[in-house]
Amino acid sequence: MKIINFIILSFLFHIILILKRFIYNESIFFYDALLILFLFTLFLIIQNIYGIISNKIKFSSNLKIAFSIFFFNYSIIITLPALSNRSISIFLLNSINEEHLYENKKESIIFDYLDKTKPINKRIKEQIIIGNIEKSNNKYVITNRGKVSVNIMNFIKKLYSVD
Repeated sequence: MKIINFIILSFLFHIILILKRFIYNESIFFYDALLILFLFTLFLIIQNIYGIISNKIKFSSNLKIAFSIFFFNYSIIITLPALSNRSISIFLLNSINEEHLYENKKESIIFDYLDKTKPINKRIKEQIIIGNIEKSNNKYVITNRGKVSVNIMNFIKKLYSVD
């Protein structure tokens, strides 16, 4: 029964997220997903607290489901939709799927990627919304928050040797 609840609730979360993005997709996907996931999990926790107070459910079993749903769905949204939108690997596979990529044309894939996906414009918009950069006098400058983010990410890259 717990597995069925887990699957149904996870499916419900994704339906809510897909509907939200279908209705309004101008915001940053990751933050939309995270907000909906937090609200969804908070709703489950509140529902559990109510059930505990009214002696209808046991604390540990249902709370474990709520947190499992959170972490399971969080891992899905950061590895599938969030990364697929940023990945040159996915773009490369789609391009090769449409037509073969010849050895002497490998460099052109970068220009195609930049032209078709406009990743720089998307990331600049994201970073302004997040507060890591701001536009000033027709140029982009890093904010203090952005400097902190860069330092943290550089530390993580060194720590995990992923540079």
